[in-house]
Amino acid sequence: MGLGNNMSMGQARGKAKPVLVKRRKEVVAAADFHAITGSAETGETTHNNTCGTSEAVNQTYYHNAGSSGGYTSGTTFYTRARENDRYKLANGYYKVTHDSSTFKSIQIVNGRVSSINTCR
Repeated sequence: MGLGNNMSMGQARGKAKPVLVKRRKEVVAAADFHAITGSAETGETTHNNTCGTSEAVNQTYYHNAGSSGGYTSGTTFYTRARENDRYKLANGYYKVTHDSSTFKSIQIVNGRVSSINTCR
């Protein structure tokens, strides 16, 4: 009976290995991601409305652009520092920090930046 238990335990560990490998690949692929601070999805329908909100900019997001403020149209944003579709940012408008004194409004569609507007 002990032999049967050892085999089933070995099989369970073997089944989990592909999941661990996938997670490791997600983390390695996200090594060059940049963190950025933004608002939770505002529910607004235009850039101007998003810029005008007084909503706190206290959420951390991650993107795959070449530099922290280098995001452009087509840049993918994630809620975690992992390259995985389930962590892509939800559709909507977000107010994000651009530098220490500027905010931008970004529209996210399918996890990617669709359009950007500078808040005044």
